[in-house]
Amino acid sequence: MGAVSDRLTLTLADVKDYVGVADTSEDTFLTDLITAVKQAADLYLNNPFLDADGVAEAIPELVKLGCLVWISREFQRRTPGVTMSRAGELTEKYASETEIGHDVRRHWQPYRKYPVVGGTGA
Repeated sequence: MGAVSDRLTLTLADVKDYVGVADTSEDTFLTDLITAVKQAADLYLNNPFLDADGVAEAIPELVKLGCLVWISREFQRRTPGVTMSRAGELTEKYASETEIGHDVRRHWQPYRKYPVVGGTGA
């Protein structure tokens, strides 16, 4: 996998606390979300989180927070086909299921590594 999938400690208890679930009825769904969002973080971030000597660094708390935000959003809109929610005059349009929302990107962006394209070979 990647650094986030392998080294980020994000437990079911952490997620249940964040989304406000007390019982076990959603455990399987939340566990699947944890796995999927950590994999998405690895793909987006492209960051092994290693220091200059190749030693593993801690995964930043903002990366964890971004994972929690995305999991929470997906949990709240788990009803298939729901694309927005409305409260009075406020409407929130959801990102597509495969789209990283702005709320998540703002936490992850500082840690994103872009691959070098078209480098010169020596």
